[in-house]
Amino acid sequence: QDSQLRMLFAICHPSIGTLDQVSLALRILCGFGIDEITNALLASREAVNKRLFRAKQNLRSSAGQLEYPGQHERRARMGSVLTTLYLLFNEGYYSESEDCIMREDLAMEAIRLCYLLITNPETNLPETNALLALMCFHASRFPARKDQNGHFILYHLQNESLWNQELITQGMYFLNQAAQGDRLTRYHLEASIAYWHTQK
Repeated sequence: QDSQLRMLFAICHPSIGTLDQVSLALRILCGFGIDEITNALLASREAVNKRLFRAKQNLRSSAGQLEYPGQHERRARMGSVLTTLYLLFNEGYYSESEDCIMREDLAMEAIRLCYLLITNPETNLPETNALLALMCFHASRFPARKDQNGHFILYHLQNESLWNQELITQGMYFLNQAAQGDRLTRYHLEASIAYWHTQK
């Protein structure tokens, strides 16, 4: 499996609080700066620095256990893994860093890692499919979201002929896959809303 995904599961260790896990993953694996993490988690710089310090301390004390977890433990860590990928995609979708409004490289990396989760039967869960559907729907409108000068184009002014129909179709497939089972997550709800925004 992808080395970055394996490390993400390793960092999401139960000895670390969920938000601490996400903060550390965004910092180490995704290359986020402190300001980017504060924007992603809607937290203060002080709170983020404390989370990172605490997470690193806990990891040092659990160093012998910091390894790719087994099947049962991977399921238990999926919530933190999906949250990290969700926030990674969000930073790409609307960036408040590096003087750019979109960072498609981050968004596409989030899609790539989420797709890897889908290809593994152990992590191919309804919520994983819902998150991937959400990403596909939003990414499909990337070509129409900014003009030649790099300025945002509001939704109702976008040229829908520029929308990526292949990504929309993929999103519909993953949203259908997400309907299996009886779990309803925020990703299901957001993906359903994002779908209708591709049906202008």
